[in-house]
Amino acid sequence: MLDSVSTCSTVSRDELGGEDARGAIHLTLSYDPAAGILNVKLVEAQDLQPQDFSGTADPYAKIRLLPDRNNMWQTRIHKKTLNPVFDEDFVFEVRSATIGRRTLEILLFDFDAYSRHVCIGGVQFPLAQVCLAERIDIWRPLLPYTEQDNKQDLGDLMVSLSYLPAAEKLTVVIIKARNLRVIDGTRNSSDPYVKVCLYNADGRRIKKRKTTVARNTTAPVYNEALTFDISREMLRDCSIEFQVLHDS
Repeated sequence: MLDSVSTCSTVSRDELGGEDARGAIHLTLSYDPAAGILNVKLVEAQDLQPQDFSGTADPYAKIRLLPDRNNMWQTRIHKKTLNPVFDEDFVFEVRSATIGRRTLEILLFDFDAYSRHVCIGGVQFPLAQVCLAERIDIWRPLLPYTEQDNKQDLGDLMVSLSYLPAAEKLTVVIIKARNLRVIDGTRNSSDPYVKVCLYNADGRRIKKRKTTVARNTTAPVYNEALTFDISREMLRDCSIEFQVLHDS
């Protein structure tokens, strides 16, 4: 189970430990209440658990500000290291009236071009418990993150994939979704659409497509084919991401 930060005090690198820790993460936070801007700098991670037979990993991080699960940032992928130096900055727009109800979540994953990416560990920062009056420097242990932690009953998505080597075309058919969560609390349905993104081996988005919007439903049927021109060489190192979004 993923624990959250319980105090607003920072923790030094030397204070980290514990048998459940899967490494440590270093970041800085600063907030401009007048502009409503939260700046997150992901500095580095250290002592990550090995994820392959070579005793290393290909880590990258995903960062989002809960409860919004759609606005997610992702770092570059760092190859064959247990001590990645990210040195990347991320910006979130959040009003001062609501920032105390938001939780910063950082998850580290191991990139694998041929199978599902494994979550190495993660940490959550309820911003009501973090001192944002000035820039703060934080170390935190990465703790186990299970599927149950991430299970929000968000629904199901059915897709199919095919690739034509001669034409070098990847076809993604978005068939349908079901049991989608209603985003707008004033309604009993949503206006969902699906965005499909391709990422290269460095974690950079190289292509994206999206379906039409299905109105007033939590069980949309699309049957839409999205095509991507991509070479066989590039396809070997690509990953694909599906996002079901609400058209607001």
